[in-house]
Amino acid sequence: MFTVTGPSAVIATVSELKTKTKETLGAAQASPVYIVRDGKAVGGIVNMEMMALLQDALDDQRMGKVAATRLEAVRRSEDQLVDEDEFWTAVDARAAAAGIRPRGSRGSTPR
Repeated sequence: MFTVTGPSAVIATVSELKTKTKETLGAAQASPVYIVRDGKAVGGIVNMEMMALLQDALDDQRMGKVAATRLEAVRRSEDQLVDEDEFWTAVDARAAAAGIRPRGSRGSTPR
């Protein structure tokens, strides 16, 4: 059985979502709506503020994995770190090759 804890838990079945879409979306503005089919959670609906927070958390998680992989490669001497000047020189070169204005031409250097 699917159990949700919390004072503002809202649960809707797939059938209710189909027949009461507007009401379900409205309820999601106040708190997450858990969508269930045959008593099992199959999805959820959240407001845009919560969606942004979830997206940030997912982005942080992905960046953490990338950083961990990169750090491990550096530790195994399979890759090396570059200093800041080398990094920005490479960024400027790629931007120029792509036809994008160099950083300095925008009025300030983002460092």
